[in-house]
Amino acid sequence: MRGLFISLQRNLNIIGLKLLHELLVSRGHDSHLLYAIRYDENNRAAMEALKAFVGELSPQLIGISLTVTEARAATSLTRLLKNWFPDIPVLWGGVHPTTSPAECVRIADYVCVGEGEQTLLDVAAAIDEGRDLKGINNIGWDDNGQLVLNPLYPLVENLDAYPFAHQVPKNSHIQIHGGVETMTVKHLRRHKVFRGSLYRTITSRGCPHRCSYCCNSYYSKLYPNWGIRHRPVEDVMQELEAAIREGPPMAYVSFMDDCLFASRQDYLDEFFAQYKARINKPFIAKATPLFVRKERLEPAIEAGLTWIGVGLQSGSERVCREVFKRPIPPEEFLRAARLIHSYRLAVYYDVIVDNPLETVEDELATVDVLMRTPMPFFLSLFSLVLYDKAEIREEVLKKCPERIENPAGKDFYVIRPTLLNALKFSAMTVPSFVLKRLVTLYKRSPDALMTKILIRTCRAMGRFFFQPIAYAALLYRSQRGSLLNTIRVLPYVLDLRFVSIFNVFDTNPDSTEE
Repeated sequence: MRGLFISLQRNLNIIGLKLLHELLVSRGHDSHLLYAIRYDENNRAAMEALKAFVGELSPQLIGISLTVTEARAATSLTRLLKNWFPDIPVLWGGVHPTTSPAECVRIADYVCVGEGEQTLLDVAAAIDEGRDLKGINNIGWDDNGQLVLNPLYPLVENLDAYPFAHQVPKNSHIQIHGGVETMTVKHLRRHKVFRGSLYRTITSRGCPHRCSYCCNSYYSKLYPNWGIRHRPVEDVMQELEAAIREGPPMAYVSFMDDCLFASRQDYLDEFFAQYKARINKPFIAKATPLFVRKERLEPAIEAGLTWIGVGLQSGSERVCREVFKRPIPPEEFLRAARLIHSYRLAVYYDVIVDNPLETVEDELATVDVLMRTPMPFFLSLFSLVLYDKAEIREEVLKKCPERIENPAGKDFYVIRPTLLNALKFSAMTVPSFVLKRLVTLYKRSPDALMTKILIRTCRAMGRFFFQPIAYAALLYRSQRGSLLNTIRVLPYVLDLRFVSIFNVFDTNPDSTEE
């Protein structure tokens, strides 16, 4: 089968679609991967170039991977493709088609629900043999306005059956503003954040939690045995060794597992020992407070852990337990934060804001927890997105339906400019004794002009003056207190795109997780 698989994500950070493409290539199929990172249907020259590229390639299948963030672009592109090439079937896969298949089959010819490796191999075989795709598991389609969805394959437990992804996969292409080009390492340096020096991968699939705002809670309903599944340690090491050989120069490895430290202790021990012996690069990992433990942190630090990301999400125990279905009390978060601080790790904390089910008291509780969190730390504020099929969306529909927003039109990096959000942000940069006075002022006179002026002035000073200082302190920590090493990595991290990377003006349609 000759297939074309398109990513509309506005950066080069994709993992899932690359893995599917590599799987097809490894099985002898003529698969092609296209990064359409600046897709714009109004750019006529780019659309003509795209049409010519697809026409010359003449694929037998076009696949588009998407979350709800890319839904509008995917709809636009699919309609163009169906107009240009009506005989080529278009298959959508990813989180959005999984959670909203009935909506998606109104646009695409087919959807793939859930994990798609075996389904895609079956699709390729069916196309090669001239068979209909409607007999394949996980496939859905529209039949006179009704969704028809086949049964799902069981969850694959053995992840070593799949190949790893390369820095620049075979048959990969990129379209930025004009023509389609063959992908090279040069494109990674130019278009990946931090000049391509941060390499992203995963060692596992799944999450130990079932938070009400996250797709993991829905996947656990699709798959009763939805848990944490590991790639073999050797497979991960071979991928990282290949990435180092292929370039660009690697300053950090970023493990994008939902919670790396939730893996079994024996797995972690072997993993960190192999990583130190064979890779020996600084790395970044994510965790939840419950798994931030001495016995898990120490071997990771010895292996090269320098940055760690931990989710607070809310400082209100009520919100964590009853709204987010995340039974991690704030005191547990503070215990984890103090332990991380004692090891002098660079750290970033995640907080969810703009939650319609939070009260003012809940939000002030978050400010209080952040004031008690040891500095320095980087704070990532995410505006709550009410995704389809997320449990929290159903609660908002019941209690305050007027607050429901279309998730396709929302960037979770763009937060509402409220005073309470300003106080949360300021906790990263402002001394706690100053923030306490601002909180007292807010409680006493939340609508007073002077309250607004002082809080917003404090936030502005923090954003444009103190935040760079805090980031420099964290960078220094991430280099184990070595000024020389900090200076060495500056050419990578002093990226002139910092305005968009850190969404300085809260208007960023082009955010990246790094």
